[in-house]
Formats: sequence, C-alpha cells, structure tokens
Amino acid sequence: MAIWIGASWTRRWAFALAVWMIGLVNVSCATQEFPEAVRQTLAGRSNPRTANAAAVADAASGSLLVVMSYGFGCSGSGPGNGLRDVADTIRRLHPGQRVITRAWNDDDGVVATIRGHAGPVLLVGHSFGGSKSIEFAAAAGRPIDHLLLLDPVPYRDWGIRHGGKYFVIPDAVRDAVCFYRPAGAWPISYPIVNPSSPAVNRERSLGHAAFGESAEVREYILSVCNAEATKAKSMAGTRGGGVNGHS
Repeated sequence: MAIWIGASWTRRWAFALAVWMIGLVNVSCATQEFPEAVRQTLAGRSNPRTANAAAVADAASGSLLVVMSYGFGCSGSGPGNGLRDVADTIRRLHPGQRVITRAWNDDDGVVATIRGHAGPVLLVGHSFGGSKSIEFAAAAGRPIDHLLLLDPVPYRDWGIRHGGKYFVIPDAVRDAVCFYRPAGAWPISYPIVNPSSPAVNRERSLGHAAFGESAEVREYILSVCNAEATKAKSMAGTRGGGVNGHS
C-alpha cells in the first residue's frame, strides 16, 4: 500500500513538472535554447561569458553602456526574445555605444563593468533578468541613468504572488520604466512599488516572451540611446570648442 501511494505521488510530481516545463517552453527563450538551460541547471552553475574583455578600455569612455539581461533559458549569444535585434540595431546606429547581451545568471563581472564605466548606463532586464538588473543597480555604487524592466520576475521567489513586495527601485536609479502584464498571468511578474510617477508602470496585455519584440519597447530603448548619443556629441563639441579657444 505504501509503495503504491509513493508511486502515485511520484507520478503526480512528474506530471506537475512536465506541465511546468511545457509552460516554460511557451513563455521564454526555451523554444530555441531549452537544452542549454537544462544543462546549466543540472550543472548547478552559470555559463561564464567573455563579454567584458574590453571593460578596462571602455571604462574611460563617456559613451552609453547598455546591459541587456535576458530571462531564464536565454543565453547571451541567443535571440533574447527579440532583444538581440535591438542590441544589433544600437550597435549599427551608435557604434560608439557599448552593448552587452547576457543571460540573467552569467558570471561575467558585469557589476564591476557598470561600476567602472565613465559614461551613462542603461540597464534592460526581462523576466529574471529584470530582477537581476535591479540588484546590479543597487550594487554598482554609482548612479544608474536608465533602468528598463520588461515583465520582471523575482528569480528567488517566482512561485507565489506577494503583492506590494516587488519591485523596489534603488535610489541610485535616476529614471526607471516597467512594462508588465496584469496580475494573474504566469510567470508571476510585478510593477515597481515605488514609482516616481504614474507613467513609470506600464501595464500591457502581452505574452511574457513578447515584450522584447514590442514596437513600443523597442522605440523606448532606441529613444534613450538616441538621446544619449546626441548628448555625448554635444559634450564632445563643447570640449573641442574649449580646446580650440585656448590654442
């Protein structure tokens, strides 16, 4: 009897796990990258990236640093649910800006890169990458000019909804925007609980994996990059004028 009950519960847990896995495939990069996500999970470690090889050289630059942290199942070299296309567009339009694409759990020293960067910083995080981006902002020890959260999910507490607990934006963040889905959707995401204005939280009826492909989201990211490029060009012109005036 005990053996039969044990087998029954085992089957139930296996079925629940299968349902969870199917749901995961439908809401993340897992359709393309699920085998890699499983490998990382079973290995119990993150997948180190080499995205910061030029960190020392870039630290002296006053140009924009963009750090895109993807959600579960998305490797930094993958499509990132559409964010990779945005990253490539930024690189094409503004080659002086540095763009890092990364998995949410990459062990790549990104906090040190953010801390050492001399120019403005834009953090973009989707799902688990959103909650990690908030942690980066708190740990960087410098102002974070722009923070964009795309349906952020707390990676340590994703199973049960806790209204009013997530997400608190650190004081170091100068400008934050959060696109998120209505309550009741899965996986469980949250808006910002301490918004500077009502316009900060932007509820949208999109699929969890669709935010990176949203025209509105892409327009917002590119508008930040365009504005920072214009600002950098203006500052460079001012410095050049000063030098010429003293020559």
